[in-house]
Amino acid sequence: MNELINMLRTELRGTWRYRWVAMITAWTICLIGWVSVFAMPDIFEARAQVYVDADSRLADVMGEVGVAPTIGSRVFVVRQAMLGRPQLERVARETDLDLRAATAADREALLISLREKIGVSSGRTTQTEHLYTITFEDRDRNMAVAVVQQLLDTFVEDVLKLKEQGADDVSTYLADQLSYYAGLLSGAELRLATFKKEYVGLLPGENGGVFERLQQEMDLLRQERLDLQIEVDRRDELRRQLGSEIPYIVDDGSSTQSAGVPGSPTETTITGLEVKRSDLLLTFTERHPDVIAINEQLAQLYAKREADRAALANSASGMEGVANSTNPVYQSVQIALNESGVRIAGLRSQVVQREATVEQLNEQINTIPEVEAEYAELTRDYQQYRALYSELLLQKERERMGNVGEERDVVSFNVIDPPAAALEPIAPKRVLLLVGVLLLGIGGGVGLAFILHQMSPVFHDAHALRIASGRPILGVVSMTWLERHRTARRFDLSSVTFAGLGLVLVFVLTVIFQEPGVSMIQNIIRDMAS
Repeated sequence: MNELINMLRTELRGTWRYRWVAMITAWTICLIGWVSVFAMPDIFEARAQVYVDADSRLADVMGEVGVAPTIGSRVFVVRQAMLGRPQLERVARETDLDLRAATAADREALLISLREKIGVSSGRTTQTEHLYTITFEDRDRNMAVAVVQQLLDTFVEDVLKLKEQGADDVSTYLADQLSYYAGLLSGAELRLATFKKEYVGLLPGENGGVFERLQQEMDLLRQERLDLQIEVDRRDELRRQLGSEIPYIVDDGSSTQSAGVPGSPTETTITGLEVKRSDLLLTFTERHPDVIAINEQLAQLYAKREADRAALANSASGMEGVANSTNPVYQSVQIALNESGVRIAGLRSQVVQREATVEQLNEQINTIPEVEAEYAELTRDYQQYRALYSELLLQKERERMGNVGEERDVVSFNVIDPPAAALEPIAPKRVLLLVGVLLLGIGGGVGLAFILHQMSPVFHDAHALRIASGRPILGVVSMTWLERHRTARRFDLSSVTFAGLGLVLVFVLTVIFQEPGVSMIQNIIRDMAS
């Protein structure tokens, strides 16, 4: 912190060496600036406010059933036309503003300046959106008022005169467009109907395009094949169960299987031989001739029984198992097996049909996308033409109803503030400008003194010399000031002080007597110009 303070003190002391340069610079800038401020002409602003009343019941009804009143569009057109070159030339001519231009270049500059100074604005809120303010700025107060008056008169007259002159042209245009789009819509409908007839069955439906349909069919085919395989496995299992069951049982009142009364000749013989073989084995061994003979007979009967079962399974009746079987378990398995066969036949038929559909879609995979694309394009064109035609038809009807209401004018004007200008100019703000010139002069003088100090720096004490050289200071020789030197320094300081106070005093006088000063300076400028 001390280093910063020492540095600031050193810079201020160095700048103080050029105090008279700073004072002269400040006086020069301030005098030139104040004279320039006094020479600036006064700018007066004239303004007028007019309220465009278009909120009538007729306007509301027209907005509900027909084309809304075109008051807003009229005002917008007139508002833009007010800044057009023809209107600006008319205003300059009617107000004698064009007398200020001596040459063509001056006239062009006058029109550009006129366009920049004219302001036409409306309110931003709903309540003030129809309140229009017309402003104009000029150094001549009476001229500013005259320009605003001319603009207000033109604004009212042009809005009242600007009707829908192109109503007939609009109706003709809408009729032509309706006829044009009606032809396009008819052509699109005909092309779409012809295309549907030509490619019936190939057009995309609710399930999507060809790729979606193919994927769905393949998924269904995969599922049906899986269901078929499951049913085939179930049928094989039922056949295995059917082969392990005896179709006939002995009815001895106990509902158990025994070798009592046979159910068929082959079974009866087998049962009798098995009983006889059991009796022989109680007495003889397996090698006894009678036992061997019975075994051979049983083997033949077993083979015959299996052959009978196979024949019954493949009989013309289509029923698996033994017909007229007496075993309830055998009968239930036989019924389930027959039902499974029926389901397998149906599933195989479905798989065959699904495979044919998938194959057909695969064959059409290169054709259907083109058909779908063309169908989508035709449909899109048809929908677009139909939407445009409907919109034009609605607009034509609204235009017709709007033209009926347009025959009665629904707008009125209320001049809120007539053209007027304040006695005091709005610009320039001379007090602020005078203060700004004073600050600029002081800043310019101090800045110039600081720059001169930086260009020719000196060391005011041993500390600054040690900082700049980086070497130790062995000693300091003090200067002895004589009385005449002190007197000269006091006189110099007093002179600078009086010069600064004089600058402030002149500033105060310019603020107090700015009106006489402005008049004097501008009279001098006018005399020099004449």
